[in-house]
Amino acid sequence: TGSMNPASWKTKNRGNLKVHQFAAQKVCFTDMPFKKYLSAKKNKVNEEVLMSSFLADPTFVKYNQIRVESIEKIDFLLLDTLRRDVLETLNFLKGRGYCLNLITARKNTENLNVQLEHLKIKHLFSSVLVCPKNEKTVINGLTHGIFFTDTDEDVRFGINQKMYTVGILGGMRSKFILEKAGPQLLCKSIPHAVAVLGL
Repeated sequence: TGSMNPASWKTKNRGNLKVHQFAAQKVCFTDMPFKKYLSAKKNKVNEEVLMSSFLADPTFVKYNQIRVESIEKIDFLLLDTLRRDVLETLNFLKGRGYCLNLITARKNTENLNVQLEHLKIKHLFSSVLVCPKNEKTVINGLTHGIFFTDTDEDVRFGINQKMYTVGILGGMRSKFILEKAGPQLLCKSIPHAVAVLGL
């Protein structure tokens, strides 16, 4: 069984960029470029700390509310694209008979399904599991699987599920933060991980 967090297979943060820009424009906030915002996210700078240096509290609250409400809207989700090598790797694993599961904390399952159809990968997954990813969550049947993710929170989730957990670099967290979370393996991409594991 191979399981993954959606963020670990996307190639560009187009959706995140547009959400950031959309929310910033709504509150007339133009001081922070997306690269600085994304760098802060990778290094787990608390958003309130990050934004408070630019925004008065009421403005930050409004910005963050708009951003959170917009992040799963279909117009933004459809801007995300899939890395070609990741698509090839998913097809390779499926062809080898591996059972692929997608685990996500997304709240809007309808929009998630539309996004997966748009990316032409929904058929590759045996299941799409929507659940809170925390230490209290228990998913039966995945203990012998391999879990790919690019966040420290999900590394801890995978370890709690007793899955072999692989941290994927280049995503939403820096190498230092992923290493600190303690994955069994750290790789630069899902294809790299599959090659290292000899799948």
